[in-house]
Amino acid sequence: MRKGLAIHMGIKFPHDRVLHGSPTKGVVVLDTFEAFSGGKQVWCGSYPGTLEPIEVLRRASEMLGTRFSLVSNNCEHVVTQAQET
Repeated sequence: MRKGLAIHMGIKFPHDRVLHGSPTKGVVVLDTFEAFSGGKQVWCGSYPGTLEPIEVLRRASEMLGTRFSLVSNNCEHVVTQAQET
């Protein structure tokens, strides 16, 4: 999803939830899809990694509540760290 000049990223969870780094809340959160999108168009990409999807969700869940940082723990970092092997 485009947010200004940047692209905001998240990981889709069951029950229309999205885990993402929230700059407004200052932490990594699990939001509803509606809250994540803010009414804007969302592009859903395919998962390119080699980990099982359940492992990606487990790793992402471990990041819930961690502090958001534009430099070191932004939404792209969260997605990448959950998917890395």
